[in-house]
Amino acid sequence: MTHVMVTQRLPVILPSVTDELLSSWIGRHASFYEVSPRIMLRHCIPEIRSQRGADLHLTNDQEIRLANMFATKGVGSG
Repeated sequence: MTHVMVTQRLPVILPSVTDELLSSWIGRHASFYEVSPRIMLRHCIPEIRSQRGADLHLTNDQEIRLANMFATKGVGSG
């Protein structure tokens, strides 16, 4: 049985940083919300066990989930 986790996009839009690792991006969001990076990661992708794992070992479904969680400037504006 496949479980689909529906999450809403986080309301904050942080500026992008050139060549930033995903773990750093998650860490900056965690800092903004005053939670640990691990808590932020588990909120987005519960099955990932480490930030390093997020940098190196995401499935296509996990990539889509993250893309839907974190907005960037220009996304959804019209």
